[in-house]
Order: sequence, then structure tokens, then C-alpha cells
Amino acid sequence: MKCSNTTIPDVRNHLWCAVFASMVFLSSCVEYSVPSVPSAPGGQLPATGPAFLEVSPWAVEVTGSGDTEVVFVKVMDSNKRPIPDQTVSATIEDTSVATIEEHEVTNEKGLARFTVTGIGMPTFTKLTFTAGSVSTKIDVWKMGYGPYGRE
Repeated sequence: MKCSNTTIPDVRNHLWCAVFASMVFLSSCVEYSVPSVPSAPGGQLPATGPAFLEVSPWAVEVTGSGDTEVVFVKVMDSNKRPIPDQTVSATIEDTSVATIEEHEVTNEKGLARFTVTGIGMPTFTKLTFTAGSVSTKIDVWKMGYGPYGRE
């Protein structure tokens, strides 16, 4: 019988090397496919759905019947990039205070332009803008009515 100079730690090292080599071999045999993501102009990722709405001004005051004020709504994705061609809807709680278009589509800068037209008696209402699942509200005041009631 011949004595071997191989020790138990050497056997473990050889075993781990064999395991590692077989894992490398098997991983090189697997074919991976990465789904392609369409890129937007400029090499940026395409915009995701609406995440933020930025309204300017944050409140509107109309002085009388027929008086108009312009409100801009900027629609942005989760990275605060503007989203073009996004439909924004607008609803007003009390239509005796003012009227507004029901919906507009954002331009290439992500802006939708709405016109608020005053009507009726001095009072106050809320205006809600919605794009996708995101919405925000602003105040609409008719001259003669302020944050603390009739002026």
C-alpha cells in the first residue's frame, strides 16, 4: 500500500475548484436575453406615466362675469421629466362660480393650458386637475369673496 501526500484540506480545495469550474461552464452554456427598452430622443429612457402635476398659478381670482384667467398644468413622470401628449382633465366643484374646459392635451414641454371664465355671484370653489391616477386641486375665488368669506 502506497502512502499519499494529499491532505484533507487539499482535497477540499480541489473539490471547490471543480465545483467552481463546472458552474462557470454551465453559466456560459445558458443563453440570456435582455428585453429591449425603446429609447426616447436624446438617449433618455421613455417617460413613465404621470407622477407629478405642477399647477401655475396655485389659486385663481376672477373679477366678474366673462373675466378669464389662464392656468397651466405641467405633467411630469417620476423623474420630473415633462410628459407630452398627456390628457389632463379639469373639473370644477361649483359651476356657478366659473367654467373651464373639460380636458386638454399637454404640448412637447408637458404643459396643458386651461382658461377659467368667471360667472355668477361672489363665492369660492375648488378646481381639480387629473392626469392618469394623479390629481391636484386649486382654489377659484370670485371677486368679492376671499379666504375669510365675503369681503
